[in-house]
Amino acid sequence: EPVQEAGIEESAYDRHVRKTQEQQKLYLEAHKIAESIRLNEIWTKKADAGAGVTPGIYGRNVIVGFTDSMRGPDHQLDGKLYVISRNLASVGLGTDSFHLYVTEYHDWKEYMRTVAKRG
Repeated sequence: EPVQEAGIEESAYDRHVRKTQEQQKLYLEAHKIAESIRLNEIWTKKADAGAGVTPGIYGRNVIVGFTDSMRGPDHQLDGKLYVISRNLASVGLGTDSFHLYVTEYHDWKEYMRTVAKRG
């Protein structure tokens, strides 16, 4: 049965196909994250171009995983991909050794850059 969404009428099948295509695009990006983990790349925040605060993590950071399981205020999956990373400066500092950062992948790509691969 057709459903009206934001002025566009779609069948349940059309919505399913669209969602599946979006999920496939998301997992292409997840493969890039997995490759960075495999290569043991070290990342740092790009130099700020302006005076505003931007996402990103200074220092040496490695990606340790990703998730697409974040939920919005409506408790529904938000459909975004997130990078899970660790700042290497905190390794060996007691409780801080277990602190992980979660950054939306879109922000990670825009505000972070690779600097090296760990040996």
